[in-house]
This record gives sequence, C-alpha cells and structure tokens, in this order.
Amino acid sequence: MDPLYPDQPVPGANDGASGTAVLLEMINHIDQFPNDPAVDIIFWDAEDMGISGTGAYFCQGSEYYSKNLFEPVAEKGILIDMIGDQDLQVPIEINSMKYAPDLVLEIWDIAYNLAYQHVFPKRTGYEIHDDHIPLNQIAGIPTIVLIDFDYTHRGRNLWHTTHDLPSYCSPGSLQIIADVLITWLLRQ
Repeated sequence: MDPLYPDQPVPGANDGASGTAVLLEMINHIDQFPNDPAVDIIFWDAEDMGISGTGAYFCQGSEYYSKNLFEPVAEKGILIDMIGDQDLQVPIEINSMKYAPDLVLEIWDIAYNLAYQHVFPKRTGYEIHDDHIPLNQIAGIPTIVLIDFDYTHRGRNLWHTTHDLPSYCSPGSLQIIADVLITWLLRQ
C-alpha cells in the first residue's frame, strides 16, 4: 500500500513482476539443459503480509511450503525479488551469507565470469526478511535472495508505491539475472 495513495493499487512492476518475468522466461529454456537438473520453480504468495521479522503472518507461502515439504526435498534455493531496477545492484544479502555462503560465492563467481561485477558487487547489503528465511530456518534448505532493495528514481522510493511501473524497470536487468541463473543451472 502506497502511504500517499492508500486507495490506489500498487502496480508491482519490480516488486513482484520482475522476478516472475525471469522465472517464466527460464521455464522456456529448461528443456535445453543437457544435464536435466531437477528444478522447482515456485511463486510464493503473501510475502508482505504481517510485520517483517515477527513470524506472524509474514512469508506465508514459503513458510507453509517449508512446513510441508514434498519429496525429493530441494538441496538449495535461489529467491529473486526486485531485480528489474534500471540501476540494478545486487549486493550480498546478510542472511544469505549467514545461511548459504557457498551458494552466495557460486552465484557471485558466475556473475563475475559473465562480466556482471558492476551488478553483483562483492559487498554486503541489507539484512532482509524475505521468503528465503523460512526455507533456511524451517526447512533447512540453504537459500539465498538476489534483491536490489534500493529501488528509487530521482531520490524518490518506488517500492510499494503507485510508481512501481514498467517504465522504471529494465529488460537488461532481467537478462542479467536470467543469464546468471541459467549459467548456474547449467553447472548443476
């Protein structure tokens, strides 16, 4: 909900749709992987409900999944959230490094090998309570989040506002994330 316009819908071009777009595109390529990796592509629901960090009604979809795993259980996971920013910067999220440091290093090495070090700086960013937390804490699945939490235009925050529009997103940013994830899957 946009505090300035509480009765207006928030379009969610970056916060929601950008990750969805990348995952849908990856589905188009999954049959091209020569090693036929087992991949679960999951679209979580109710991530922003409740109060972050309280465990009460927050990350409802991933929490439910984490408590009701199906076989075979995933070995590791990568969450993508808010990855469409025109000035994409994906620093290492603190909880990702805490729970899945080897996976963080894998992804950042791939990004550097693809010459995307300008997007994947080797520095820590925010500590974020997102859908990777239940996967790590409840399910025990080492999971990281790729997220650009600084989503602004001319100094104005666009996240959770009526200004989270496609015009502030970049197809190039989506391509970078897809390139890194597809390269990672090819190595599995």
